[in-house]
Amino acid sequence: MKLLIDTNIVMDILLKREPFFRDSYQAIHKAAQENHICYLSASAVTDIFYILRKSLGSKEEAKKILHRLAELFIFADVLSSDVLTALSSELVDFEDAIVETIAVRGKMNYILTRNIKDFARSKIKAITPGEYLKI
Repeated sequence: MKLLIDTNIVMDILLKREPFFRDSYQAIHKAAQENHICYLSASAVTDIFYILRKSLGSKEEAKKILHRLAELFIFADVLSSDVLTALSSELVDFEDAIVETIAVRGKMNYILTRNIKDFARSKIKAITPGEYLKI
């Protein structure tokens, strides 16, 4: 199974955001245990780095965490064609449209996110960590 992981899931885990931490953590743990392939948009990595650097107050600590993420996730490149496709997406949020476009191009099974309503018109089904844990 191939999953594109949305930024909010990663941040829930890294920042231990409640009440989302447990399901997000367990979903990523399940994916690893079941050898499901988890992708993270390369464009999301810049957002994750920025948030980590601000919250940790350390560029070096943020880099260490990104190195660890690289062991868990495959960073999915964002191509110029993805940007052009996302511009014509039915999704309202451009960042979500990029995620959808990468998921379609990569033939992902699901987009794992807390914000499934943002992906209501997505061509790839969006599921929450709780839903994924039931699969």
